[in-house]
Amino acid sequence: MNILDRVKRILLNPNQEWEIIKGEETNNQSLITQYALPLIIAGGITAVIGNFLNDYSIGYIISSGVISIVVQLILLLVASYIIYILADSFGSKKDLNSAMKLVIYSNTAAMVAAVVSNFSPILAWIGLFGLYGIYLFWTGLSKIMETPEEKKLVFTIVAAILVFFTTAISGIIITTIIGILSFLY
Repeated sequence: MNILDRVKRILLNPNQEWEIIKGEETNNQSLITQYALPLIIAGGITAVIGNFLNDYSIGYIISSGVISIVVQLILLLVASYIIYILADSFGSKKDLNSAMKLVIYSNTAAMVAAVVSNFSPILAWIGLFGLYGIYLFWTGLSKIMETPEEKKLVFTIVAAILVFFTTAISGIIITTIIGILSFLY
């Protein structure tokens, strides 16, 4: 799988791409190391560059870049487990690999938006394109998790709320850690 081709196809033609993804035999480690991690690292690199251009200290730049990468990876894993745990409640297939596929590929829009928006605070609005991931999640639910059509809306809403609060809490923690680190460096 070529990562750039997958990014382009999942963003521009998600219905067809979910069908392809459904038929793929991809383990969780490969999903993370060959797809999610390169996109997350690219976002981390642009954050480091953006922080450097905005004249932050080198200690802050490196620590915030590393923390950003680690936290984003953890959030993908947590979100995957949330979807896995919720699956039975919505008549979906309870399979961790399918949940990871759905979460990781649905987050493509957010990961790509981060690559661009991390360059400068002026570009932060580009992060809004990450909301397209909700649509990607919606279109992938029935194909990847085999969620009945009548339960897709509620599953999407519940998942979005849980993932939002998980992300918000982690954001508070990260901001606190980075704030403390900025005083140290």
